[in-house]
Amino acid sequence: MKDTEKQKALQSVEMVFRQRKFVLLVLIPAVFFFRKLVQLFNIPSLLWVLLLIPSIAIFPVIYFIKLKKETISGKTIYSFLAITFIVELFSLFIIYYLLAPLMSYYFGDLFFPAALFLTLFIIVSNPIFNNRKYSYFFFGLCCLYLIALAVFDYYGLFPSYYPLETVKNFYQPGRLKNVSFSLFLGLAFFSVIQFYIDNFWNMFRKQTQELEKLNDELEKRVTERTQEIEEAKTSLEIKIKARTKELEEITQGLEDKVKQRTQELQEKVNELERFQALTVGRELKMVELKKKIKELEEKLREKIYQRSTKK
Repeated sequence: MKDTEKQKALQSVEMVFRQRKFVLLVLIPAVFFFRKLVQLFNIPSLLWVLLLIPSIAIFPVIYFIKLKKETISGKTIYSFLAITFIVELFSLFIIYYLLAPLMSYYFGDLFFPAALFLTLFIIVSNPIFNNRKYSYFFFGLCCLYLIALAVFDYYGLFPSYYPLETVKNFYQPGRLKNVSFSLFLGLAFFSVIQFYIDNFWNMFRKQTQELEKLNDELEKRVTERTQEIEEAKTSLEIKIKARTKELEEITQGLEDKVKQRTQELQEKVNELERFQALTVGRELKMVELKKKIKELEEKLREKIYQRSTKK
């Protein structure tokens, strides 16, 4: 569970990184625009410092999170991102405070551009944290942002710049009805946006949870199936080893029998060779004996013939 939360937190970090790269591209032409405004209306140079905070403050935090991602938890990652967003929102409030006369002069109202910006902030922050607690927290901050603007507007606490201060009735503090109506519209607009965003992300979270549940079940089945396959593989290996051993024993037995049979055959061959040698010897002796007997017979015939001749 903790690993899943941490993985989601790291995905949110990557999402913030992609968003802020796009914001940097948008701020490049905005810098030239604000430079003209600063020169034209003599706005305090603090504006430049404040513009750097929402522009680049998140990047050191992202670098730190990526550097320590093996040791920090998902909850800590979300806390770092939330603190950075709060600092950025506060710096943007000061920027808006410094630019309030320009907003009032060019847009005719302070709340309309602030409401658009804060709505964008709410829409952007929701998918990053994907948590109702953080969602309502930033919703409350944006409401306080509008309430603070209403208080500053009512008591006339915004700065004034030349030549705007010479324009007749461009800014009139103390307009309770106008301020209250604008604040009511802004808070109502926020509430409607928050309601739809909350419903959307609730459905998204439910679907995500269902997908995660299905994924967990699938992983469980795959694990069980893999375990079954491993057990079957182990059993098959054992059977193969046993059969191989049997075959080796049978082969060894056959080899021993072949050796024994070969030895027996060799002994018989040796006996046959000895018998053949004896038989051949006897035949030779018989031939010699026959030859001697024939010689003796011839001699005997000669003697008999000689005797008969003498008579």
